[in-house]
Amino acid sequence: MSHPETIDRYQVRQVLGKGAMGSVYAAFDPKLHREVAIKVVSDELARDPKSRERFHREARAIAALKQPNIVEIYDYSGEESEHLYLVMEKLDGDDLFNIINEKGVAPEPAAAAIGHELCLALAVAHDGGIIHRDLKPENVFMNDAGRVVLTDFGVVKAIREDSAVDGWAQKTDVIGTPGFMAPELMMNRSLGPRTDIFALGALLYNVATGELPFGGDSPVEMFRAAVAGKYTDPRQYNPFLSEEFCGVLDGCLQAKPRKRFRSADQLRDELKGVLEANGVSDLRDDLRDYMRDPVSYRQLARRRAAGYLLQRLKVAVKDKDEAGANQIRKRLGVIDPDNEEIDAISGFVFTDTGRISVRQSSGTPTMSGGNARWLYLLAGVLASISVILAAYLALRSAPVCPENACSGHGACVETPNGTPACQCADGFVAKELTCVEKVADPPPDEPVVPAPTRVVVTVKGTAAKIYVDGKLLGKSTRKTAILEPGEHTVEVRGRGKRRVKTAITLDTGQTVGVTADLKRNKIQVNDK
Repeated sequence: MSHPETIDRYQVRQVLGKGAMGSVYAAFDPKLHREVAIKVVSDELARDPKSRERFHREARAIAALKQPNIVEIYDYSGEESEHLYLVMEKLDGDDLFNIINEKGVAPEPAAAAIGHELCLALAVAHDGGIIHRDLKPENVFMNDAGRVVLTDFGVVKAIREDSAVDGWAQKTDVIGTPGFMAPELMMNRSLGPRTDIFALGALLYNVATGELPFGGDSPVEMFRAAVAGKYTDPRQYNPFLSEEFCGVLDGCLQAKPRKRFRSADQLRDELKGVLEANGVSDLRDDLRDYMRDPVSYRQLARRRAAGYLLQRLKVAVKDKDEAGANQIRKRLGVIDPDNEEIDAISGFVFTDTGRISVRQSSGTPTMSGGNARWLYLLAGVLASISVILAAYLALRSAPVCPENACSGHGACVETPNGTPACQCADGFVAKELTCVEKVADPPPDEPVVPAPTRVVVTVKGTAAKIYVDGKLLGKSTRKTAILEPGEHTVEVRGRGKRRVKTAITLDTGQTVGVTADLKRNKIQVNDK
């Protein structure tokens, strides 16, 4: 791809990207000996006197935004320059769009941490009288150190009359990206900070689920969904998301601006609560861990969140907060379903036929008569068995004195330095004879759980309706279905009469990928 060799004093290295508004180049500044990125406005806009005047006003306003989460502007074109351009720091790392495609959707704490950092950037921009208008994953960079940077203020809009750029109350051209645009932006109405709040909510929804909140086959359908304020519950795409995080998204994605969070600072406070509920102490460490090893980070995030929730559950049970305890139990059941401590804390026991509550409250239906007595009796028996079994296991695994350590009976005691030693019946402590661990019988082998048998259907291009065995899974670009081994059918239906269909055969534990290309009328089966 051809490019100019120089732009004023800057030596152009390569093209980083091209779009309708202009191009971005990697370049070298020989005066300050540093690598930079240069965004050059299209020639069409550069030739328009009004566009040039507005560009210089906006460039000065953007350059004044000094904050670690906003890309730094070093320079911009002079009044007499042939080109209109911004010179900015050259960022390392990658944009969120590529990161999510490579590493998969971000776990909740990582998504909340990204949102927290972007709120810091937006707060400074809004205080400076500027809104971004095109907040989307492609305009957010993150590096391996966990630094989150908001870029591309090339389509900013003033939001205050005293701003260096146009007055905030004026209407604006429809500029932005469908799927992330607030209704007022699409309807060419007055904008404000809450326009960016909406876009940030859509971005976080996308980062945490891989989907857009307001989907559709065309920008018109996306617009209608956004204006109606109806979006798919994000937990349908990612069941590990908490009620708190989903509530934050809802506070961003309201169709009417007055119903959204009033400011980036208020949104950041809400995200702090989400981070706290996930046990995050240093969000930069979390983002760094996610970038380094997303698989291990997901496991860590779930364990940490489970530990934090268990502590909250203990408090809720102690305070007799039934509603709070039930909500916490529900969340724990999703992120850590095999945790036995959940029921130990909440007062539940298991039977072969299900779970029985041995605690009652005024808001919970209760059984009466013989059934209730039998259930309480059963619960008591099970509790007794649990105590006996625990004591038995403790004795089997407790340290014991070696044979012939004492002339009579001997027992293990803990010395002041913490080392267990044998104490004989006559008080003699065999200092040279420490207790030994009694080896318990090895636990029984865990049953082998077969891998799930499933099909993963991917649709190229826009979302389409995905059917498996005649059942609609939903309208999306990607769906997964857990199936029984055997023969199945997969069908993808687009607009009009566009549809493709194929048959697949699944073995136990097998995952099969199906890719549909409606434009080419093709569907391909790939054994994963």
